[in-house]
Amino acid sequence: MYPEDGIASGEFVFNTVLCGYQEVLSDPSYAGQVITFTYPHVGNYGVNAADNESARTHCRGVVMRDLARRASNHRSEGGLATWLSAKGIPGVAGVDTRRLTRHIRDHGAIPGVFGIAGEGALRDALGRARSTDGIDLVATVTDPDGRSVPSRTGRNQEDRGVGPGHQDDHRGAAGPVGFGGDRTGGHLGGRCART
Repeated sequence: MYPEDGIASGEFVFNTVLCGYQEVLSDPSYAGQVITFTYPHVGNYGVNAADNESARTHCRGVVMRDLARRASNHRSEGGLATWLSAKGIPGVAGVDTRRLTRHIRDHGAIPGVFGIAGEGALRDALGRARSTDGIDLVATVTDPDGRSVPSRTGRNQEDRGVGPGHQDDHRGAAGPVGFGGDRTGGHLGGRCART
């Protein structure tokens, strides 16, 4: 879980979820950021491939109060510490995350560093740490190959009578539209009803 070069840097933010840590850590919207979890116990139900929000992770690190040593859930395919290492996400546990969260809440997201390097190296890295303001993060999280999402009916637009050259007969239809890179958001589609 330690940074490869001994230093992890990014914009420190916080998240208050009680569960869903894997979804948060794999969410592309956290690109360039170090996520501080306010909930004290992280990793207690493990991880599994179905809960990844994207093909790869984009956050710069994770700060936790307590990292569970064992995962206990019938869906678990492994532990969080192993998953973090496999994904290359540096992490640190044993931090007073509620105090850090109060600081972030009061002062806003802040550039910062953590790691196992010496104090001088950490101070130098802190001097170079930057916020995510003004950085084109979309380019870093976008899949260069793109992807197609088939309709639930398996029919294309022309078969449904929509698209170029067709009258829109779907007045009153409502549903979620997401243009993010997350993968599990598709579960919402089955819950929306035509009105």
